Amino acid sequence: MAYNSSSIHEWLSSRTALGVKLWLLILTSVLVFLLFLLILAFIFHVCFRQRRRNWNRPCYDREAAISTEMEMNIKNGSVDRFSRHGSLNTQRSIVTNWEYSAGQYFPAACKDQWRRNIFALDEIVLATNGFSGENVISIEDFDVDYFGNLVDGSKVIIKIFSANNSLGENEFIREAERIQHVSHKNLIKLLGYCTQGIANNRMFVYKNVDNGNLHQWLHQCPQNHFSPLTWSIRMNIVQGIAKGLAYLHEDVEPQILHGRLRSSCILLDQQWNPKIANFGLVELLPSEYSAGALAGETHESFEIGSTNPFTEQNDVYSFGILLMEIITGRAPANCNQSQPDLIEWVKTMIGSQKAVETVDFKMEEKPSSKQLKRMLLIALRCVDPDILNRPTMGQILLMLQPRDLLLAHGGEIRTGESL
Repeated sequence: MAYNSSSIHEWLSSRTALGVKLWLLILTSVLVFLLFLLILAFIFHVCFRQRRRNWNRPCYDREAAISTEMEMNIKNGSVDRFSRHGSLNTQRSIVTNWEYSAGQYFPAACKDQWRRNIFALDEIVLATNGFSGENVISIEDFDVDYFGNLVDGSKVIIKIFSANNSLGENEFIREAERIQHVSHKNLIKLLGYCTQGIANNRMFVYKNVDNGNLHQWLHQCPQNHFSPLTWSIRMNIVQGIAKGLAYLHEDVEPQILHGRLRSSCILLDQQWNPKIANFGLVELLPSEYSAGALAGETHESFEIGSTNPFTEQNDVYSFGILLMEIITGRAPANCNQSQPDLIEWVKTMIGSQKAVETVDFKMEEKPSSKQLKRMLLIALRCVDPDILNRPTMGQILLMLQPRDLLLAHGGEIRTGESL
């Protein structure tokens, strides 16, 4: 059946049962429908804005009280002093007698934040069981590390920075997001951060690795047992550390420095794969840190004790110390310890033709003479007093490749070099 314009016009002009022309009824219906859509869009917009405000609003009004008590307990020494390498020795909680449950102190608005990179203070308190001393992993001069459990079951490490940090909130967030965007299999993953609270107690939340750290496996195993860290496992760890540092130095723009590389910063998974922790924190630490706070520690090169800024060569020096520690099983000495300096001890043993005796006695599997000499030579190159003679991490990766060659100064490779 065909319709022409006159028949359509006649149909639209016809009156309905209500006495209203059909075209007018259709037009009114369309306008009402459009008005309904506008109202619906307005309601959606208002709800969305309200939800965003809830995201950015502190999840619980006790935030200031929590921060104040946490800061007072830290300043008053309510946590017993720990070793710098993670051995737990505490009897008190930083925050005492806090009974938390997910239902009581975890508002629904907070739950949306678990999928994002911003954590609320109450989430941190809940994860650490009220900053319990039993959750403390280690205490450094400028931060405290806690073990935590998120409500979704994820295991995390929570780092609380010192209140002496003068970095502004926007700068802190910018640095945190820069670190969070870094992704490498040999770097620990930063899940998010927390800026709530007072006294600049800002926090990082890291993904946990469940097999302890390298320092524990090197120095806290029973003396009368062989170490599970065989030579091949140790070399795999060295390779992973070098890859992670090379990525930070050469593949990230702008580059990220570590500044605090040591065996306690190397976390291990169940397959002994290393994950570097605490990278990129130099910019987040108080200014006195780079001005000489590390002058008495042998993990960092001597240039740090002056007014010189951190450079990638400082990380290379720390890598050389770490490589010696992995080979020998001896912890680096600091100014408060009586044992010989690790670098001088290694040089003395090599000079006395006793390089083979530098190998950790707890290793059942011993390296070949060529393997040992190559690793010791790389370590000595890294701690060269002349900063210009130290190789880059990219060059170190090439040196670590298994080959029947030894390395000479200047980054070139030649045969016949002897220790």
